[in-house]
Amino acid sequence: MRAERFRALGRNVFGEEDGIVATEKWLEKMGMRLRLRDLGIEPERFEEMAAGCIRTDPRTKAHPRVLDVASIKQIYQDSY
Repeated sequence: MRAERFRALGRNVFGEEDGIVATEKWLEKMGMRLRLRDLGIEPERFEEMAAGCIRTDPRTKAHPRVLDVASIKQIYQDSY
């Protein structure tokens, strides 16, 4: 279902098959950087950032998947 929604986004909005890639290209063109490395954030800070997220954002407890420091740190690593 999600994959089809991203394909539809790509086709309907950007005229491309891959909506994720098309969106990333558009955001880059607009000067909106997506990756943590582009924002100057070093990987050494990921654990500290993840702990802060858990401590300050109550939505992490309501998420359907377990969001602990390790899982959020992995998201940051994947976003680097």
